[in-house]
Amino acid sequence: MSEHAWLAELQVGDQIIMCTHTSKEIRRVARVTPTHILVGEAAVRFRRKDGWQPGRDFHRAFLTPYTPEAADAIHHTHLRQATYSALSYIHRYDVDRLTDDQCQSILTLLRSLGLA
Repeated sequence: MSEHAWLAELQVGDQIIMCTHTSKEIRRVARVTPTHILVGEAAVRFRRKDGWQPGRDFHRAFLTPYTPEAADAIHHTHLRQATYSALSYIHRYDVDRLTDDQCQSILTLLRSLGLA
């Protein structure tokens, strides 16, 4: 069986992972044609034969099968990125100017990650 055989079995509404040069995102199949798979609300096109985005020379996106393990890894990556953004914001921001609600939100986030 070919490594791209799973693409032939995709149906509208199936979850897949769209990999770009900067991130991986879980998306739903919006439409399937004999030659293309359209993904997400923006209907990004991918070739059905190999799962790659057509017509781009650099930074092409591609599809990989959805698995719970991959979904967990994507979730943890997004959480780490959000945490880094929050901590960078705190570092740049004058802490004395934070409101009590902002401080509580930061502590809740840090506690949920086991950092406080």
